Amino acid sequence: MKNSKKGYLPAWIILLLSLSFTAFLWHNTRSEISRNARADFDFRVEEIKQTIAHRMRGYEQVLKGGVGLFNASEEVTSLEWREYVKSLRIEKSYPGIQGIGFSVLVSPSERDRHIRRMRSEGLQNYALWPEGDRPMYTSIIYLEPLDWRNRRAIGYDMYSEPVRKQAMDKAVENDMAVISGKVTLVQETSKDVQSGFLMYLPVYRAGMAISTPENRREALLGYVYSPFRMRDFMQRIIGRDTPDLNVEIFDGEAVSEESLMYDSDQESHFSENREAVFEKTVKMEINGHLWTTHFSTLPPFEKTIDGGKPVMVLTTGMLISLLFSAITFFQASHRARLKAFNEDLNCEVAERKRAEEELMEARDVLETRVKERTEELTQTNETLHKEISVRKQAEAALRQSEERFRALVETTNDWVWEMDTSFRYTYASPMVLRTLGYGPGEMAGTTPFDRMNGEDAARLRAALTELAALKMPFTLENRSLRKDGSVAIIETSGAPIIGSSGEFLGYRGIDRDATERKRIEREKESMQTQLIQSQKMELMGRLAGGVAHDFNNIMTIITSLNNLAMKEASSGQVRDYLDQIQAASERASNLTRQLLIFSRNQPTKAATLDVNRTAEELLSLLKNIIGENIVINSDLAHDLLPVEADNSNIEQLFMNLVINSKDAMPNGGQIVIKTGNETIDGKRAAHPELAPGEYVCITISDSGAGMDEDVLKRVFEPFFSTKEPGKGIGLGLTVVHNIVAEYKGGITVESRPGQGTVFKVFLPASRSGAVQVHSRDLEEPLGNGETILLIEDELMLSRSVSLVLTKSGYKVFAARDGEEAARIFEREGGRLDLVFSDVVLKGKSGVNIVDEFLALKPDLKVVFASGYMDIEAQWPYIKEKGFRFLQKPYDIPELLRAVRDCLNGAR
Repeated sequence: MKNSKKGYLPAWIILLLSLSFTAFLWHNTRSEISRNARADFDFRVEEIKQTIAHRMRGYEQVLKGGVGLFNASEEVTSLEWREYVKSLRIEKSYPGIQGIGFSVLVSPSERDRHIRRMRSEGLQNYALWPEGDRPMYTSIIYLEPLDWRNRRAIGYDMYSEPVRKQAMDKAVENDMAVISGKVTLVQETSKDVQSGFLMYLPVYRAGMAISTPENRREALLGYVYSPFRMRDFMQRIIGRDTPDLNVEIFDGEAVSEESLMYDSDQESHFSENREAVFEKTVKMEINGHLWTTHFSTLPPFEKTIDGGKPVMVLTTGMLISLLFSAITFFQASHRARLKAFNEDLNCEVAERKRAEEELMEARDVLETRVKERTEELTQTNETLHKEISVRKQAEAALRQSEERFRALVETTNDWVWEMDTSFRYTYASPMVLRTLGYGPGEMAGTTPFDRMNGEDAARLRAALTELAALKMPFTLENRSLRKDGSVAIIETSGAPIIGSSGEFLGYRGIDRDATERKRIEREKESMQTQLIQSQKMELMGRLAGGVAHDFNNIMTIITSLNNLAMKEASSGQVRDYLDQIQAASERASNLTRQLLIFSRNQPTKAATLDVNRTAEELLSLLKNIIGENIVINSDLAHDLLPVEADNSNIEQLFMNLVINSKDAMPNGGQIVIKTGNETIDGKRAAHPELAPGEYVCITISDSGAGMDEDVLKRVFEPFFSTKEPGKGIGLGLTVVHNIVAEYKGGITVESRPGQGTVFKVFLPASRSGAVQVHSRDLEEPLGNGETILLIEDELMLSRSVSLVLTKSGYKVFAARDGEEAARIFEREGGRLDLVFSDVVLKGKSGVNIVDEFLALKPDLKVVFASGYMDIEAQWPYIKEKGFRFLQKPYDIPELLRAVRDCLNGAR
């Protein structure tokens, strides 16, 4: 009884300490609420300020792109300007902008000619306004999108208005993008009038000096500019409603009714005397112009200052105190149960090790059998070579003993003949009937040229004429037409018939039908080539898989740490260096991925895909890759059927084929991407390798140098390349061929030197399932304090992934093998939300470790990762169980999205 009372003592102590700590937290929370509210207000102010600055930098880049268009062209037409603005998709990518335009500099002497030119280009009512004589005009000639509002501004001289002219002159003076002061845009009507401002960036004539302000004014061609309606602009930044904050923006330093450009709270005015809990005034230098921004809280914000939180802390603390006391009471009995459970777990681990040893023994037996079979095939091949050699020797001996075995002529399988000096047959043995279908009588008086096409006949006649003049024997191979119209391959051997006086009387010889033997030789050569190719592919596959595993681990480390660094360095030279590292990393990852596809070790996740969507998402990237001297056009069928494939494989297919076309056009040209539906029936001889059914056809054609027959025969051969050393490794088209083969499709290529190349890819169409949408830009969802067990035996990779997950709001425990992972699992009592494990580990594999944890905690979330899949037995298991899988190298958005999705419900 006494011991029992002592057992309760820790519970009473814990209860007393917990209640004391709860009282301290309750008191501290009351004073902390006010400080947190102020910090929240300051954060909101800084967030809006940074968003405005960031958005204005983005608009400046848009204008610089327009200046780049003028610098790259001798003259930019209205159609080119419209296409450029349309490609920017400003409504989606640059919300808040009213339009992007160009204002040209016009001198008084050029005014009338300028107006005539603009009217001749389709603007029949074009006029330069407002009327009046001025030293110089800047007329708006382009403004896209050209809707009803922007159309009102065409022809407007912005030099006619002082505020605009001041900003335009400042842009030239400082050679930078400058925004104007508060103005009313000419696009405004009598309804919904808003304050506005404009951003200007000067455009100079090509080839002229611009190092000084005087040079720039002399070289000035006009301005690329954008107008902004202030309320539309701000609503795209902070939303239409900010019920808890009031944001007021004033032009310049003065805070007055005249300088007010924007007020987010229309009901309460800046001049009203309402006391806000928090207020802040910020001076912002935006592209050479000063804005004064005033922020103040509104009643909805002040209501969020939680007065009930201390009560919640007090209540929660008391409940937790009681809970801890109860846990202490049950802890002793729990330890006994845990000890028994650990003994059972050790028995199960021993049994699994025994099963693994039996599996290794079975693998060794299988490898021995494969080795023995390979040796048998090698011996058979050597025997076949010897038989062919012996047969050739026998044939030579038969020809040499022809005169000694004249009596056997009538029964030999070969056709014996004689011809005169005109090459007309004077004798033919009966075997000619079996060889060509003609009787000996039909052959008399004819020549071998009578049964040949014109080219073959001319070649043989020239050869025999030359040999006859030299009285030389011969052995030739030619093609002869049989009586039924089929073609026979004939081996002809002849010796000159010399008269007693040494004169040439003709030839005596023998013809052999080599048609069947040639066919067998071609088949044998094809089989030999396939065997060598298969062995080469197997060797390269093993090499690629091994290299990719270690390389992908390294690339994952580089990519993860570089992504973190890019978040810290938002601009400047360091950011440029980091962008170059990221681009190089993506290029290295793409090379590794091609090796994995080539080795067939790349795990794929087939889904129902829209090939057109994949092509459209890649078009802008492909245009950047191929350069400005190559035009890429698309012709995508609107009714295209979906396919069942891995989206990354289809992207790789497009990339490799387009890059192959680009490399064939060093001086520029055109690439066309076309899609369509095709039905293959059993009668189509053009694609005998395809099963009958519906297919999606992808056509990539170019106007490049083309290929000859020798190159076409080897175009899909691994490591075959016609490029200079260092410009290609010869895997691009091999990878395409492997991808197509994996999906039981087909690929054809047509090309001639100087006439370009056409690749056609046929992929089986799908009629089931919803089309999966892929996005190339992944958000980075953050954690909510969930606990993750990371199992990774590569130390540097483990540290980088732990850092990423920790910075993203997760609590991370890292382990390098199964034993360390088991200790953490036991120490935490199974209180883990997710296990993120490499598949291939030293000792016990990641799959086996996870199986043990799932036996203890069935609802545990799991994500696997690997640099290669040389564990064929485990990849099907991962797919069957529906575990989430990440292919190394992966970047931070992919990692965080996989973890978040898995925690939200999917394994």
